[in-house]
Amino acid sequence: MTSKQASINIKKLLIQAEKYIKSAEIDKALLIYEEIINIDNTNYDAHFSKGLIHTNLKNLEEALKSYGLAIKFKPDFEKAYINRGVILQTLMRPIEALEDFDLATQFNPNSEMAFNNKGNVLTELSRFDEAFQSYDKAVKINPNYANAFNNIALLKLLLGEYKEGWKLFEWRWKGPQQNFFHDFNKPLWLGVEAINNKTILIVAEQGLGDFIQFYRYCDLVEKLGAKIIIQTPKELYSLIQYQNKNKNNIIINQDEPLPKFDFYCPIMSLPLAFKTNINNIPSSLPYLKIDHKKLMLWKSKLIVNKRTKVGIAWSGAPNKETDYNRSILLNQLSSLFDLPIDFYSLQKEIRNEDKDYLLNSDNIYDYHKQIKNFSDTASLMSQMDIIISVDTSVAHLAGALNKPLWILLPYVADYRWMVDRIDSPWYPSATLFRQKEPNNWNGVISSIARSLRSYI
Repeated sequence: MTSKQASINIKKLLIQAEKYIKSAEIDKALLIYEEIINIDNTNYDAHFSKGLIHTNLKNLEEALKSYGLAIKFKPDFEKAYINRGVILQTLMRPIEALEDFDLATQFNPNSEMAFNNKGNVLTELSRFDEAFQSYDKAVKINPNYANAFNNIALLKLLLGEYKEGWKLFEWRWKGPQQNFFHDFNKPLWLGVEAINNKTILIVAEQGLGDFIQFYRYCDLVEKLGAKIIIQTPKELYSLIQYQNKNKNNIIINQDEPLPKFDFYCPIMSLPLAFKTNINNIPSSLPYLKIDHKKLMLWKSKLIVNKRTKVGIAWSGAPNKETDYNRSILLNQLSSLFDLPIDFYSLQKEIRNEDKDYLLNSDNIYDYHKQIKNFSDTASLMSQMDIIISVDTSVAHLAGALNKPLWILLPYVADYRWMVDRIDSPWYPSATLFRQKEPNNWNGVISSIARSLRSYI
């Protein structure tokens, strides 16, 4: 095949691959890119496109190889460095990720995306001043770069700079949450207008744990004399509906038609509306109640003995962007299960990699097939002496119920857990067990095991 014929064939194949991608037939597109590479191994665009597909398929090691080959044949390939850096960060290789983002900025000093991603890695490494500098470079390059402003907000909240943090957090609607933004053709309420005798829609957003954490503000809205419509994730509907037992609020699922209202406020904008700082976080606990009938039902399921009962949750939703930095394998907690304590799984979903260990364990009671929603989880949780959880919605539920809560946290945790603290102003019943170095859970688990021995 001549060079000219090869070039013509590659152009035809690229058109075919694009058609497959548009129709979501990515396996077929992958084969096309491999065919292109067989014709011309130096085709960096084909290697890069393979990397994109492997990233989407969660084949991260294959994605690394493809981006590496793209860079080999195009050493100044900025986007390949950025994408490889993101993969390396996900694989808990932050120093290598940092190197890739630095290379991207060398080849393109105006790459706001590279500076933003560099800031994310520096944050995870607890290099906060450098992270701010990197984010600042991103927004100087692009003053409308919402993702960078959102990350500045999260870093400020992490460091307890709530006044500026909550304000900047509104950038999320132009950045990471833009696909979820809904224009209700009604005024957005952020605490300015009087809402006495008005109806306000509280909009569900982001994760289940986020909703549980900020649900506490609904009582404050009600005290302002407003009638409230609370848009609730379906997994939380029965739990939140029960909270409304003696109130006049309207509880609706996220996919239900909306009643008439005068104002709306996303639930995670309520801290801004109420000018929240570290000293005035609503702390009337517990702020969630449990359905008595369900409580009795779940109480009857448990074995009656005098041993300490510990509820455990070791993984969250796998689609969360930072799940790599919070979820663990069940077998990593094996040293706990040797203790003469009864452990109860609070997981509704069990990952494939944990199923065999759970099935073969003689000291973990598993009810995941009977847990239908968070009302069930709350009822089971209420029977526990202690809740041990990674940073997931189960932890927020335990905190809202004011149960003794021990949380396993990464080296630099999510903004709500702040820095260096072993306690939480959001959940007074919580004790925080933090990694001493990135990606090392051994010390955390050993500390928890030592603390558990006092309950034997």
